Amino acid sequence: MKQIIRLIIIALLVTSAQLSAQIKLDSIHISGWYIGTMDQVLDKIGKEKGIVFKFNREAAKAINIDSPPFERSVESFVKYVICNGNKLKYYINKDDGAVYIISQWEKLAENNVKKAEVYKNIISKTDFNLSGTVVDGDSHESLPFVNVVIKGTSNGTSTNVDGYFTLLKVPTDTSSITFSYIGYKPKIVHLTPNFPIRKTVIELEPNTELLSEVVVMADKQDLLQTNEKVGMIKMTPLKMNTLPSLGEKDIFRTFQLMPGISAANENSSGLYVRGGTPDQSLVLYDGIPIYNVQHLFGFFSAFNSNAIKDIQLYKGGFDAKYGGRLSSVVEITGKDGNQKNFSTTAELSLMSANAFIETPIGKKITFLVAGRRSWQSPLYNLIYKQATSQSSATSGANNSSMPNPLGGRSPNTTSATSYFYDLNSKITYRPTQKDIISFSLYNGKDDLSNDFSPNIGGGPGGGGFSQLNTSNTDLTSWGNTGISMKWSRNWTNRLYANTLISYSDYYNDRTRTNKGHYYNSSSTLVSINSGSQENNRLEDYSAKIDLEYKLTNNNLFCFGLDHTFNNVKYSYIQNDTTTILNKDNKGTLSALYLQDKITFMKSKLEVSPGLRANYYSLTNQRYYEPRLTTSYNINKQFKLKGSAGKYYQFAKKVTREDIMQGNREFWMLSDGSQMPISSSVQYVAGVAYETKNYLFDMEAYYKRLDNISEYSIRFDQQVGGGPEMMSSNVTTTTNYENRFYSGKGYSRGIDFLLQKKYGNYTGWIGYTISETINNFDAFGGYDYYASNDVTNEFKVVNSFKWHNWDFSANWIFASGKPYTSPEGIYQLTLPDGTVKQYFNASIKNGNRLPDYHRLDIAATYNFKISELYPCTLNFSVFNLYNRKNVWYREFEIVESEVVRTDVNYLGILPNLNFSIKF
Repeated sequence: MKQIIRLIIIALLVTSAQLSAQIKLDSIHISGWYIGTMDQVLDKIGKEKGIVFKFNREAAKAINIDSPPFERSVESFVKYVICNGNKLKYYINKDDGAVYIISQWEKLAENNVKKAEVYKNIISKTDFNLSGTVVDGDSHESLPFVNVVIKGTSNGTSTNVDGYFTLLKVPTDTSSITFSYIGYKPKIVHLTPNFPIRKTVIELEPNTELLSEVVVMADKQDLLQTNEKVGMIKMTPLKMNTLPSLGEKDIFRTFQLMPGISAANENSSGLYVRGGTPDQSLVLYDGIPIYNVQHLFGFFSAFNSNAIKDIQLYKGGFDAKYGGRLSSVVEITGKDGNQKNFSTTAELSLMSANAFIETPIGKKITFLVAGRRSWQSPLYNLIYKQATSQSSATSGANNSSMPNPLGGRSPNTTSATSYFYDLNSKITYRPTQKDIISFSLYNGKDDLSNDFSPNIGGGPGGGGFSQLNTSNTDLTSWGNTGISMKWSRNWTNRLYANTLISYSDYYNDRTRTNKGHYYNSSSTLVSINSGSQENNRLEDYSAKIDLEYKLTNNNLFCFGLDHTFNNVKYSYIQNDTTTILNKDNKGTLSALYLQDKITFMKSKLEVSPGLRANYYSLTNQRYYEPRLTTSYNINKQFKLKGSAGKYYQFAKKVTREDIMQGNREFWMLSDGSQMPISSSVQYVAGVAYETKNYLFDMEAYYKRLDNISEYSIRFDQQVGGGPEMMSSNVTTTTNYENRFYSGKGYSRGIDFLLQKKYGNYTGWIGYTISETINNFDAFGGYDYYASNDVTNEFKVVNSFKWHNWDFSANWIFASGKPYTSPEGIYQLTLPDGTVKQYFNASIKNGNRLPDYHRLDIAATYNFKISELYPCTLNFSVFNLYNRKNVWYREFEIVESEVVRTDVNYLGILPNLNFSIKF
């Protein structure tokens, strides 16, 4: 009986203790201001009130608490401040009276389960690795470079080019992970014990309202803060048609609206980045090196934005995995194709027709094809006429001692035809969840014919001209074809590999000939045989492997091999008989690179050292390229950044100087003698300040250039003194192969960017002040401004969203570019008795064109047909106030005087574009 009474008393005491524990939370009140992480706040309350809290400390460190001071019960505090909003719940353990805080998805242990078993269940997974892919929620297209961060911490990573990510050391299976990507709504994923931690698939929803303008990506993709890397810009092609355009929505033209990238080049969609030339920019499309990036003499880029998923541009300080260029890198990732449904888009503008088709084939294959072709609308013909005005002006006589029978006295009958097209296609095969195999094709071509037939009146002896047996040809064709095959494999959660082989074929051919006979005013039969033929071809065979190994969340180690074989040919022939230049070079370039990205001080400091080692067969030498980029986050708003590195270029475009009619360019392979290896050393330093709505970014740069090349025959065409004359005799036997000249130079400047990122009104202001200087011993050995030097460039980009409308306006101002002009004319009698006229040239680039400026506007209406088919109708006006900007200046000798003619860029130009998606 006594034992029974004792048991009853013990039971009552235990029950009383348990009840007292329950009553304790209800009855104990707190009134302080509790600020800090969850573990700090609960430890403080526990110490003050004698309560024992049990929770996962690693997870608690990721949750911030900020509770204002007013009186409340501990139960209310735990329930509404700690648990609500953090996907948590609590219960009081009946064995020890402790307050357990767990995930809201956890099941409470049965009453007879011991405390240790309950706690073990709560922390079933800690410090684990989370891996998977991030895809578009509509098409299941993988999304590259998505930012992945554990909420409330600096622990994060990003997806690779195939959308794959590995996040190491996730503290608990109740953590919250934030996924953010430009153009998509941020997504927070709350982990649970049953959440798949391997091969998980995260779907992001496109945010069309956010992308009412082209948004420039910044450092932290979730908050749109400072640039992720120094000099880097990320951009999406979505909604690009809301910006004013020259007839086509254009990714390269959009980049030209950013500071540090010149926009005063209507005739070139190539990128002039921080004093560099377009050939100094490495352009990769699905790993394929693209050597021709423009259509219609440069007025449009050669890339169809409908086939593009992501674009990254490095204005400098690019990683060691990229080589072979001095200035910048543009990495374009093409779409894989819709994995869910058949989809097609059709577009029609005043310039071209554009079609895009994507579809799944079974469960493991996707297919995509996109094509674009121009049509000779009035707008197209206007631009074509502008682009070929030089041909019309100069394709006539080349002998100033006679009247021009081919271009001047009577109108000519011209039969001008032209077109351009580009084609993109891709097949992606996913045999397993670890492997992706893709085949990518790019093909772009331009054909231009400006043939004409002179109409010469009169006949022999009649004081007029009679044309016989004439043949006048002006044909230009250029393009680029590229194919690649890539195999991506996720070997482990830490090791990812991309293996790629590619082939790229670039060509540029031009034939301009004038052949025939005519009778002059003295009834003498005169023969004509003039003109030129220029052919350039570059073949690129490449194989490479890129590997990345994630040592820790704070250390990503990348390494790889790259091997390229180039075959480059160039020939330049005048008058069918004189070979000015004939080059045929072959060479291989092999490279090994190492790159390590390390973060310190809770991700405040990031350092990325790298080294690229090259071996070049034509010189039998090694070339080393050390690289370093770094950034330091002073706080959430301020960031310091910088980079330094050395860069080599082996295949490059050479400028063929033509003072009278404008310079030309052609691709050549450096041989170490006539054409030395070009190199540059670059330094960049910058600061950025960013809030949720605004970004201010400033970067200063200095770039030293060595062994830049130019080709000129000016010294064999003119005599008689002048600041740049070198020869004193005209010779008929000249070795034109030796007319390559090498020099050095530098570029320096500061880029400023002020951007408003969110809201119905968005846009940015960009300003660059810079100086680009060259020095060639052959041209006098003095410093002169490079042809692409622009001292001041100012850009204002505005976009406003109102209901279904998007309105935008851009204004651009740029200082005039330098040029060389003829200054004096004299005559010289040659040994055969022929009298020729020659000119003296000014100081190299000693003159400036007038300043450049223009205003572009656009309006886009977004609507649906039958609530099923999204459509856009875009109207834009280029150069609204019809500014007559000078493209270049031509010079002719007329009656012993130099006559200057300004060749202008386009005037006011309207455009209309309609797009529908099925």
